[in-house]
Amino acid sequence: MSTFASSAALRAFSRRSASKSASLRERRAFPGGVVLAAAGARAQALALRRHAHACVYTGLFYKDQIRDYYRANGLPEPYGVGARRKVFPQHLEQRVLAAAADQPHGGPLFRKTSCAVSYVHRGPDYSGHYGIRELCDICPAVQQRRCSRHWNQPEAAVVRTMVADLGGELVETNSRAIVVSGLDEQRRYRLQHHFGYQVHDVAKPHRRYRHGRADLGWPTTGSESL
Repeated sequence: MSTFASSAALRAFSRRSASKSASLRERRAFPGGVVLAAAGARAQALALRRHAHACVYTGLFYKDQIRDYYRANGLPEPYGVGARRKVFPQHLEQRVLAAAADQPHGGPLFRKTSCAVSYVHRGPDYSGHYGIRELCDICPAVQQRRCSRHWNQPEAAVVRTMVADLGGELVETNSRAIVVSGLDEQRRYRLQHHFGYQVHDVAKPHRRYRHGRADLGWPTTGSESL
């Protein structure tokens, strides 16, 4: 049976606490979930990686419900504001990658869940992340070859027809993604999985090197919007 480690297992890479009480607060923060104690957390996360076919790391959806839980339990809030996308600051990603490089044994590391699932099942990424090439620099070479063979920019006329059928408008197709307006997330996923190509909302631009992440913890300029 194929297995892969979820972000819960690797979440320990980004957690820090200096006391036993802090560790206990962390345990209360994620009731019913996998929580690794502060002491030796990185080693435990890497140990879990040895038993997985693939591992994914991701950020925290710091929305109102999660913030309310932190406050209700007297936990220090990790961020001062909420965000629509997952929060995963640049320095935390650097720590994750450095830790994984120090202990390379185990399932390969991925930035996107669909990439890990596709790798485990020996197929190309069904979400078309190969077009966002900066995501791929940690992927195994064999997986990059699979994706490159199946990734093709769809014809604009075909995309425009399907976008219109779903109630939206095509803005453009480019070498990274299809850009649309007027489609909610689920209908964008419908397009994305149909074409195996990224689909972005023009009103919610993704930025280079932080695809799908909030701007918190990253340098941001208008020229980085893609």
